[in-house]
Amino acid sequence: MEQPIKTSFKYWTKQKLANAFGLKMQLESPVLDDWLRQADNYSLTPEEDAVIQRLQLKAKQYLDSWNEAELRERLLVHLLDLVDFELIEYNCNWYAERQLTVKVNNYILNGYVDWMVATGVLEPEIPYFFIHEYKKEEGADPSIHTEGRGQLLAMMFAAQQLSGMENEPIYGLYVLGRFWFFFVLVGKEYSVADSFDISKLNDIREVVQLLKAQRQLIIDRASLVNAAVED
Repeated sequence: MEQPIKTSFKYWTKQKLANAFGLKMQLESPVLDDWLRQADNYSLTPEEDAVIQRLQLKAKQYLDSWNEAELRERLLVHLLDLVDFELIEYNCNWYAERQLTVKVNNYILNGYVDWMVATGVLEPEIPYFFIHEYKKEEGADPSIHTEGRGQLLAMMFAAQQLSGMENEPIYGLYVLGRFWFFFVLVGKEYSVADSFDISKLNDIREVVQLLKAQRQLIIDRASLVNAAVED
């Protein structure tokens, strides 16, 4: 019997995912459009906006010099603090640097996820939403822009296969320095929104609103799953 090929998420590019699993990009996505539209329903408090303005000024001044760890610690974690993803009452929590492994066809997809929201209070079970951090855009290898997207999609695809629900959306956010890209994967089709530049005030505000909308999408989905389990 042929042994499955073990691969890390770093191995996968968009082309390799297309060849191995049939993943393809769609320019239009009702699911992505709905996420973007729902973000408009979430206002920012004066306290939240004060934090956002402080972070935007910091990003505008220093982002080009930050490495990956500094971008995470000085910006991303503070934005995530504005949105409570510790959803214990819904059996969901956020996790960082946790391993994700799944066998699909003749491949084993495996690796550590930068950040995700998943079911499970103490250990991740089924992921719903990913954030994949990569390099700062200035001075980075030009291939990173496409390869980093491939890694995020591989994680999202692995989560989809792990859940066994291909028609339920998996959401993601890819960070390349100042440029932040929101993804959705449904079945074998994925879509990506136009980039948000978090060194611009309106863009960073929209990013927080999208994260708030994502929180509600996770709550809605978790509530349905929990209700089905109780029945």
